[in-house]
Amino acid sequence: MTSWNGSDWSYTAEGGKHAIFRYSPSSTTTTSSTVDNNEFYGHVLRIAKSDLASTFYINEVESTSTSTPSQVPSDCKSSSQTFQKDIIQPLIGHQYIDLGHTVHLPTSFCSQLYQQTISSGLIPNARLSSWQKKNCNGSVCNEKGIAALLLRDYTSYLSPPPPSASHQLQTKPSTSKMFSVEIKPKAGYITTSPLVLPNHRCKYRSTRYTLQQELMRLGVIKKGWQQQRQITIEDSCGFTPSQYSPLNLFSNDMNQIHKAISDLMNNMQNNLRIWYDGNQIFGLGSDVTVELDDCQMMLNDLLGGSNDDSKPVIAATLLDAITHVVSTILHQEHDLLSNILSIQQLDVIDGDGAVMIYERLVQLCNGSSVEAEALLDEALLVPSGEFVVDAVEKKQSDGYHITDSSPYTFPHHCKSLGSLLDAIEKFDTYMHNHHLQKKEGTVDDHNDISNLDESIVNNAHIKSIEHVNDFSKEGCIYLLQNWLLSLALCDISFFITFRVVSIDDEEEVVTTRQTSDQSGIVVCLLPTKNDASSTPSTSCSMAIQYEVKLVDCDPKPAKKLRSRKEVEKKFSTIW
Repeated sequence: MTSWNGSDWSYTAEGGKHAIFRYSPSSTTTTSSTVDNNEFYGHVLRIAKSDLASTFYINEVESTSTSTPSQVPSDCKSSSQTFQKDIIQPLIGHQYIDLGHTVHLPTSFCSQLYQQTISSGLIPNARLSSWQKKNCNGSVCNEKGIAALLLRDYTSYLSPPPPSASHQLQTKPSTSKMFSVEIKPKAGYITTSPLVLPNHRCKYRSTRYTLQQELMRLGVIKKGWQQQRQITIEDSCGFTPSQYSPLNLFSNDMNQIHKAISDLMNNMQNNLRIWYDGNQIFGLGSDVTVELDDCQMMLNDLLGGSNDDSKPVIAATLLDAITHVVSTILHQEHDLLSNILSIQQLDVIDGDGAVMIYERLVQLCNGSSVEAEALLDEALLVPSGEFVVDAVEKKQSDGYHITDSSPYTFPHHCKSLGSLLDAIEKFDTYMHNHHLQKKEGTVDDHNDISNLDESIVNNAHIKSIEHVNDFSKEGCIYLLQNWLLSLALCDISFFITFRVVSIDDEEEVVTTRQTSDQSGIVVCLLPTKNDASSTPSTSCSMAIQYEVKLVDCDPKPAKKLRSRKEVEKKFSTIW
């Protein structure tokens, strides 16, 4: 029997809908219980907050918290798991996503988790409303308990190294503890959709992330995380816009990736968190105050734990060193960022266009938003019959190359859809070739849109709307499927977990990228200090074992489109 004891699980983090609990049994846990629950070490539970709240108010609570978790049959897997298995894994790469295991948790255990979390005072004020009771509808919260996901804990766990490196690393064991960095990359593109409304054309100037920074600076929008942010160096307005540009991160250029990570380190906001030995040390939600001596200790550990005078002194702070390591890893795993960007760019209509097409779909559903959203939610989980594992690299077919990477079935009978995509592709070419052209090898998050030919832009906008007004249901669904898929990939996080396995080795380290069941190995160079200023700068070589894993990649519900118009309206305040 497996014992589900709430005191063995600690609240770690949360998003809009789910809370994360890490398995962290107390020192008073009995030996037999520890043995029984070995399967939970290095794992977390991902549970819907509304389900936890519901268990607290259920009248008939199970009489005991001791129960065996039941594996859910494959046909009962959640829509999130179906979406990740059938859509995201083939598009992004199986090695970057773990599906986790669905378990049913006793209601008494969930009620205990709910009570201890609410009373802990750890929940940010902005998130408290999401812990309110919602209707169960008998689907998840039932006599079997609550369905939850058991996932690996990427803040403290690494898969085994590849066979090519395992012998070498086993003969040179590392004392370095685990570091883990969570990054929310956001959308790595600037829209060129002709469906952007005339008073929202600031979207042609910068990435959505940069525009939202401006909206926060102006006080037009305020994110929930701003109420729980750490006190850092801020301007007199209480908010310092981040200099981070997603364009740099997704550039596939080592120097620009390094700049992106460095900018995130300088102003983490809700986009970056860092863990050391399983404990969060930087970023929102950290309850640890990291002193200078602590940073030096962690830096020494990162560099092999030796104070040997014969070793070079690294000319970097802890955050500088982590920046170098993370940038090197992401550059080696370039397929991950390239594949994410490819799917993000399936948004060819922008939020403004999504609102128009949603309204057209509702109209075609006799004014029923419920019917329109049900069609979309179902369609989002169903890939095309021709969709294969190499979806991102599949051979381009005739026509509409702008959505070639889509996993969904193209409705060829909808002529207006084809006409709109032709217009979108033509306008995209105009924007890039005539007005938004950059010097080769540079990335700029601020386009000059003052010289756009308004007659061309206005005409493209009007013609595009005319095409939308002639759409069939299938045409609407196809573009909204892709927009919702893009939205999901713009809202993901990924963890980079790593440790040093050797440093300054005379023997050459074999580098290798990660696979589905083995971590990767990369060599990272850090600059070193020299006593003589005339001495040329040198670098110190470190072999790093690492893994990169995507999380929070859930399908976006179609009902988000109901309020999308109000979200997009805020961009009219930027000129």
